[in-house]
Amino acid sequence: MKKVKLILITILLQVGLFYTATAHPASGIVVDKNGNVYFIYSKKGVVKIAVDGKLSYIHKGTDGHWMCLDEQGFFSQTQPKYFERITPDKVKPAIIYAGGGSPIVVGKDGNMYYCGGENGNMNPGAKTLVRESPAKQQTLFCPHLEDTLNNLNDGITGLATAPDGPIYVACWNSILKVSMDGSI
Repeated sequence: MKKVKLILITILLQVGLFYTATAHPASGIVVDKNGNVYFIYSKKGVVKIAVDGKLSYIHKGTDGHWMCLDEQGFFSQTQPKYFERITPDKVKPAIIYAGGGSPIVVGKDGNMYYCGGENGNMNPGAKTLVRESPAKQQTLFCPHLEDTLNNLNDGITGLATAPDGPIYVACWNSILKVSMDGSI
């Protein structure tokens, strides 16, 4: 694992030293249970660093900023409504790629969570939390989140899930813990 971390740091430093970014950096990096590292290289696509240190591009894309790992493969046989599963059918873990627009995460409950727009809009945005099932059923999750964010004069900048279920919502000014019953 130390070797993978060292290689990742070296590559990221080289990318930073030899290329200039024309947009903000990507916000997608995940590690699977085997120690493979996947990250978004802005304006290039998704890169995999295997445990043996081998670097490969697994998805080309010029618009991606977000991705998540579906370790259990809940979405391994379906495509989410607004995002793209970039791994082949039935492959676990499934990798879901967002070509911009919204942080995403697959929860322990098997649903994908992403940031929706204002006033309950289910399109990708930064003010609400939307739950999408593998059957593509979408519901507004945590109805009071938008009011909380408005009171903080803030928006969603990242999502993470915990092994015991809650969804953590990162903002510029705080981190909010959303329980599986939708309470903050």
